[in-house]
Amino acid sequence: MKFSSFVFVLAIQATRASPSLGPESQLVLHDYKAAFDANEDARPVHELVLHSALDRYALRVAVPDPTLCDPSVKQHSGFLDISDDRHLFFWFFESRKAPLKAPLTLWLNGGPGGSSMMGLLFELGPCTIANEGENTIVNDHGWNTYSNLLFLDQPADVGYSYSSGGAPVDNSPVAAEDVYAFLQLFLSRYPEYESAPFHVAGESYGGTYVPHIVSEIHRRNKKLDVTDGGSPNTLRKDLKKIHLESRPFQNTALLCRVRLDTRLAEQDVNEVAVGVDPSLPFDLVNWEINKIFTDSGDIMRHSAALLPELINDGIRLLVYAGMADIACDYMGNEAWVDKLEHIFHEEFHHFKARPWFTIDSNTHAGDVRSAGGGIERAGNVTFVNVFEAGHMVPHDQPEAALDLFARWIFDIPLYMDNIPTHRVTLEDLIRSQ
Repeated sequence: MKFSSFVFVLAIQATRASPSLGPESQLVLHDYKAAFDANEDARPVHELVLHSALDRYALRVAVPDPTLCDPSVKQHSGFLDISDDRHLFFWFFESRKAPLKAPLTLWLNGGPGGSSMMGLLFELGPCTIANEGENTIVNDHGWNTYSNLLFLDQPADVGYSYSSGGAPVDNSPVAAEDVYAFLQLFLSRYPEYESAPFHVAGESYGGTYVPHIVSEIHRRNKKLDVTDGGSPNTLRKDLKKIHLESRPFQNTALLCRVRLDTRLAEQDVNEVAVGVDPSLPFDLVNWEINKIFTDSGDIMRHSAALLPELINDGIRLLVYAGMADIACDYMGNEAWVDKLEHIFHEEFHHFKARPWFTIDSNTHAGDVRSAGGGIERAGNVTFVNVFEAGHMVPHDQPEAALDLFARWIFDIPLYMDNIPTHRVTLEDLIRSQ
């Protein structure tokens, strides 16, 4: 893959396109009966996607597709199976608007050990928990309003992901290799999304995950660019735009834990519908994985050191933080972004904060600093301080978060002095791109 932008909150963004694995992919109906002998009626059926270039991996897709959460859009779910008995759960939702033309965004929660179902059901997904966990309602500010959304529980033993043996993954670089394989197999199975701008977004400890994932994709893309006898490598493709967003994990995330755990862990019918064995345990946060990553020293990795090379190679970076976030305060985030050494450093360093107003409500939602985009684009390195928001910006300020996300992925400037924002809608601006 190649990219041109990514986000962190940290929020970072990166972009270009991802290579298809070609016509060698095999589609096989695979019935996992042995795993569900205890309950014949709760026995998911899966389609298995294999590829000779990724012999350690297989994509296991639930059949039929789920219709939960937002029945109005196409969905896919299932697992990435890894040879050493690790299994990563994913759930995909098409965009509500022009899905075959919309960007594709991968969302990761942090922790380490935090399930991405938190982001799906509590922050930015197509639906949100309601009635004390008894039901879900449509999220009008879900990020699949303008982007295809892909949620991934990783590493193994996080959320609906599980393991059945072997040593656990205990560091972000190894986790990034698995995510790369997942993306390749997913786009091989669903090539209709391959040409879309591709974004990676994360939250909390995603600030460590995302730079490693983007770096892994970028490194692999460079290898695919090499020529063989003067001809391009047969696997080479232009890479898609990648939006990486990550923010440190915060205790406020635990406020929703009981409700989400109850909703997800006790709904056998719903679990089977997304291809999950109902007998598997579910925790919103796996504290054992958290301890394993901490003990390995992963939390001390200087992930920001990976960013300058990506920025210099054309990958865009967005970092945003809630003004009331006590876990990863906006002042500290702005300070480290300001110190990054890259080709836009001087411009960013001298850029004074400008007000950011949402398009639809004309609300002063925060302040923005940016470099590389002028007044026509959202920038190559951008920092946003979001007002009246804590650690979970999409939950605290849903309209503002969707405005920020949409303008970033469609490269619409966040400060618009010469545009009467109160006379146009966000959708108008997106259509004009």
